[in-house]
Amino acid sequence: MTIKLMVSDPDRLFYKEVESEFSSILILDLINGPANPELLSKYIKKEDPELLLLGPGWDENDLKKSVRELNANNPELTIIAAVTGGDELSKKLIETGAKEVIKVPIESAKLLQTIQKCLKTDGKPVKQEKKREGGKIITVFSTKGGVGKTVVAINVAVGISKKESFEVVILDLDLQFGDVGVMLKQSPKYTIYDLVSSGEDVDKTRVKSILTDYSSNLKTLLAPLQPELADLVLPKTVTPTLTALRQLADYIVIDTPPLFNDNILSVLDQSDHVILVSTMDLPSVKNIKLCLQTMKLLGYPQDKVKLILNRVEKGIGLSVEEIEDSLKMKISQTIPNDKTVLLSVNKGVPVIEEAPKSPSGMSLSKLSDILLKKKEKELLSA
Repeated sequence: MTIKLMVSDPDRLFYKEVESEFSSILILDLINGPANPELLSKYIKKEDPELLLLGPGWDENDLKKSVRELNANNPELTIIAAVTGGDELSKKLIETGAKEVIKVPIESAKLLQTIQKCLKTDGKPVKQEKKREGGKIITVFSTKGGVGKTVVAINVAVGISKKESFEVVILDLDLQFGDVGVMLKQSPKYTIYDLVSSGEDVDKTRVKSILTDYSSNLKTLLAPLQPELADLVLPKTVTPTLTALRQLADYIVIDTPPLFNDNILSVLDQSDHVILVSTMDLPSVKNIKLCLQTMKLLGYPQDKVKLILNRVEKGIGLSVEEIEDSLKMKISQTIPNDKTVLLSVNKGVPVIEEAPKSPSGMSLSKLSDILLKKKEKELLSA
């Protein structure tokens, strides 16, 4: 699900600033609207956005008049005004129909909170949980690159597959630069691109035929071998692939790129667990905070999100407790900073197999057990 946000300001740099801030982190369909009041009204009817952000470049009198007219002619539209003026202007804009007024410079977290508040107040759509059948989907995600998503995904999949009764598939959806194959020393004959190039229907039989064996009950479906092929793998291929994998495996563990896109939205919609991976540095924590706010905005239940803190060590200026306090969320599992992980990556063997008694190996094994807990209870009661 995306939310249409139209941005209107006489200074086109304002739109560029908003686009730069949110293009890779916030699920907003950004529309660059005209700053002429008459043209703006026509453009709103054409594009039908849920939200309109009026920038600080508007003349105050024109702004107040436009808010009043736009509110009268478009009662379903939520108007947010960004201003440099004082409280009197803000009060007047609220009286004439603006839902929220925010001061510039706009902070990304503040705009997210404002949008969430507006949608909640206006009764805008909230994502509904879909009925899930078949295998469980575990998506390993972060909006920051280099935090260890692939290491976590691979080791979780291996840990789960070591339970005798479970069939597991790793799906590499980092379509441009996926590393699952490299980290498992695989040279696949087929990748997910073959589902596109074949022109055949994507069904259980077709998907099964292109999986690559890692062990007797762990298989992989890897990213295209050439980055330029990534744009050809669209949700119309990914969605039926997930449906097929649910029928083929007990668990599907998905590695992802560090951004929201249409494929990732499709995957998050269907995931039973979302593993958010962060490291102990401010840029990573900041990105995870925005990620959590975005997921809340989109209506994803927080109880299916588990926060993992990777490369944990002391004496680096941030503590686990401080990160939990900043994110307002408990960390489900910590993984220590352990050189054994790098050694295992360079060998092409998951640390959970190469060094199961190492600090990182035991932490990743525990994470697998946490994810298996619900499934094991279902099997025991069957």
